[in-house]
Amino acid sequence: MPPQAQSTAQSPPKPTTDPEKYTNSDHFNQRLKQQGRYITRNEVNQIIRNGTWKHEERNWKVTATISGLQYTAIISDHKTEIVTAYIAITNKEKAHTNPQYTTEQINTMHIRTQLAWNKEKLTTQFYKNITINTPFTLRGHTVNTPKNHITLQCTQCGLTAHKKQHYAQTNCQQK
Repeated sequence: MPPQAQSTAQSPPKPTTDPEKYTNSDHFNQRLKQQGRYITRNEVNQIIRNGTWKHEERNWKVTATISGLQYTAIISDHKTEIVTAYIAITNKEKAHTNPQYTTEQINTMHIRTQLAWNKEKLTTQFYKNITINTPFTLRGHTVNTPKNHITLQCTQCGLTAHKKQHYAQTNCQQK
């Protein structure tokens, strides 16, 4: 059964739920290759087929929550294109039971979720309780948070910060 669309009177008609009709935007193609992004085109195809559709401003947001993870795809409302997609943690305990991802991958998704949803700086205690040894890309920096470290740290330029905006405002200057 196709997903039900939530829309307003001004919303364009709900797009097709056939994922084969969609092309990838350049931005989405970059995300698929980016270290620390665990969304795949196959997962996006499942979201398009079975997710909940909601029109927001100039795009359709399609979501599905599975095992504490919210899979989201943003679909253009004026062309058949996947603009972007991502995974966010909605329930960390459930997410850790998902056999598809390692603890470190769940921790990476958790940090990404918190950085995206929390515009204030994250506490040092938050970082101290999460270990990510495999660096991931954040606003042009390659960051990780080693065991007992209290911030994210760029492995290339050494920048340490609590907020995503600090990384966005600073170009990575490799050591």
